[in-house]
Amino acid sequence: MHAPRHAERSRPILRLTAASAALSVALAGALGGAHVVFASQLALAQAADSLLDVLTAAALASAVRVASRPPDPGHPAGHHRAEPLAALLTAVVAGGLALEVVREAVGAIFGEPRVELGWPLATIFGVKVAGKIAIALAARASDRRAPSPALRALFVDARNDVAVGAVAVTDFFAARYGWAGLDAWLALPVGLWI
Repeated sequence: MHAPRHAERSRPILRLTAASAALSVALAGALGGAHVVFASQLALAQAADSLLDVLTAAALASAVRVASRPPDPGHPAGHHRAEPLAALLTAVVAGGLALEVVREAVGAIFGEPRVELGWPLATIFGVKVAGKIAIALAARASDRRAPSPALRALFVDARNDVAVGAVAVTDFFAARYGWAGLDAWLALPVGLWI
């Protein structure tokens, strides 16, 4: 009786986490390609952020599955400590990604700005903002129905991605209309955010 209740409670979290991961995989690929085509440091930073979102979603899904298991003789208090371990792994990988994004941005700042942003990049940034708004709203609604630290974490991550995506949209228009050097400068705070 105890195990099915845990499994039922984790099902919406896992569905939402899978949707977030699928969106992030698509965004990471599209943004990585945009970095190659347009030489946008902010696209690279956004791709790294999306890769981190994929890792976060995978760690969160795994932690939710483990945490939903009922207590057993080896874990009489349950498996709820799986979530902090997933968070630690995510933090270590995030640090490595952030350093690479900042290194690339600093190199671009001191190099010649060669950014020529096309409308496909603006579309990708817009899709990221819209998709993450949908994930944030769904996570918040699910958390209100059945409160969960995992849903709150997913909400906060999606909300933060909306803010970072809005910076990217702003950068696109600024770089496209005369401030090409702003692209690398705005990649720095995204790298630090990661």
